[in-house]
Amino acid sequence: MGNLECCAADKPESSANEVGAQPPNAPEGAFVHPSLSENPPPADTVPTGPPEVVNEQRPLPSGTGSTFDVKLERTSPDDKFGFVNASRRDHKPVLVVTKITPDGLLAKWNREHPDQQVATLAEIHAVNGVRDDVAEMREQLRTSLVAVLTVQIGVNTYAVAT
Repeated sequence: MGNLECCAADKPESSANEVGAQPPNAPEGAFVHPSLSENPPPADTVPTGPPEVVNEQRPLPSGTGSTFDVKLERTSPDDKFGFVNASRRDHKPVLVVTKITPDGLLAKWNREHPDQQVATLAEIHAVNGVRDDVAEMREQLRTSLVAVLTVQIGVNTYAVAT
């Protein structure tokens, strides 16, 4: 399991006997149609036509995306920045937004800035000026009342650790 910053319990790893399990030749992290698993269902239940890989994410051309700063400020002890992040499998020193909670400060930012919304899979390149150090960026998120996030959207987010 990758480096996921979350309070949820770990899920058990998939096994090759599960329907939709990933065969050795599938792209890493892709959900694979049951007809491609090592133990496919009986022939009369397999769809006709070419096998299908579902939800395959492909990298965007380099140079795409938009970068901007997002300022989130906790004004009470109950305020939460309101997002979960993960690191990338390729060890690029950024945080990737994997979940946004509806009652957090990031969701509030999105409502107030419809032209600069941060969605899941956006990359955070810096937190309060700290960049190139994932552990220190997370420490800033844990300990700071104000977080200025340098966010890039529309980038190569296919390499997120799960």
